[in-house]
Amino acid sequence: MLTRLLLGSSLLCVMLIALLIVASRIIALEMPSQGQIAYTATEGRQHILYLADVGRSIIYPLVANNHYKDGIGWSDDGKSLGYMQFEVLTGDHHIITMNMQTLESEVQLSRAYRAVLPDKFWSDDLSQIVYAIVNDNQTYFTHVDLEAEEIGVVYITSLLGWGYDVIWVGDDVHYAIRRSSLQKGIVSRLSNELALSKEWQLPYRLTYDPSFAPDGSRLILAAVGRGMTNYDLYLYDSELDEPINLSESRSLNEGIPIWSGDGEQILYKALNNVGQFLYIQSIDIAEPRQLYRNDGDRLQLMRFSPDDQQVSFVESIPGGRRATLCVIQLIGNTNLNCLAHHDTIDSLEWRPG
Repeated sequence: MLTRLLLGSSLLCVMLIALLIVASRIIALEMPSQGQIAYTATEGRQHILYLADVGRSIIYPLVANNHYKDGIGWSDDGKSLGYMQFEVLTGDHHIITMNMQTLESEVQLSRAYRAVLPDKFWSDDLSQIVYAIVNDNQTYFTHVDLEAEEIGVVYITSLLGWGYDVIWVGDDVHYAIRRSSLQKGIVSRLSNELALSKEWQLPYRLTYDPSFAPDGSRLILAAVGRGMTNYDLYLYDSELDEPINLSESRSLNEGIPIWSGDGEQILYKALNNVGQFLYIQSIDIAEPRQLYRNDGDRLQLMRFSPDDQQVSFVESIPGGRRATLCVIQLIGNTNLNCLAHHDTIDSLEWRPG
């Protein structure tokens, strides 16, 4: 009797997921006014690619299997979705694109290693990708042209941890690469044309979280400055020799800056021994505005919506016991809208449009 109940329950779950995937074919063709978010999550042994409808507060599974998923990216027209899938048994990574009008997937490239993915993994048309491979304490930045099937190593460094950013500016890709010691930091900025490279010798220690502006002209990073004991956010402009301290807080450690699409604001996390805070701030050094506070969970995966009128983030319990995807409106009603709860949420991106 118990066996029959278990089999019936499993069959019901499979049928429910199948029905939701059919429903997602309909919703994927639409572009609701409040936007959509693609994200990857885990539920037990299942790794699922979801599409969240923010306005309706509904989520739809697009792909569900036992392979880990990460590295989400959208084409600039929102009609194609890309992601990376990792097979634990074989150790292979598959780079996959999905047509959002038919929900048909195609494996673009398979590689036998585990990649480390920056946020700007994909080019705007999903024809090129950049990822990093960590092997023997070396990090290899790899640039792949999927259409030409060309693979090239762009840069090699001993970098580990939160020390790089990648951004696509048209057809060119720019890299910010952090190398630091306890005494000083070095941030190298380069593009595919190495003649455009630049290196900043930073008089700071423990630099982290470099983040490019959308046009690639400015860079923000977190660092412990002269006479300071906490992390502040510093703005580097390609036309300035000295950085600008954006936060100058002696009571909080700031980090993980995320730029708005228009390059006028940043979203960042701050923390102290009381909790973690989500702030938004204009680049003209206006007073920061606190959006959210959490006294226990970790805040991560912060993003602006394509129109810069909403922000999303994930709050999670360390250890993978619970993760919640939430959205806050920046204009008008600023109530918190939590869309989904999972064991973990590993990557997410708003759909353009």
